[in-house]
Amino acid sequence: MSSNEIDKGIKKCIWSNQKEPRVTFNRDVHTIPQSLGGRQICPIVCDSCNSYFGNPQSGKLSSRSH
Repeated sequence: MSSNEIDKGIKKCIWSNQKEPRVTFNRDVHTIPQSLGGRQICPIVCDSCNSYFGNPQSGKLSSRSH
């Protein structure tokens, strides 16, 4: 992010590289899943990526846990 974007409060997702207002940042994103006791929040992951990576049915990591 450029300093202008930071000053304007524009967020950019660390996974999709999409910016507000194209994507939203309404949900809390836990760096470690809340179900495992995670409490730290990452404010720069968009809601779409949070849904995708937070869904146990998506991604390659979930297939290794079965």
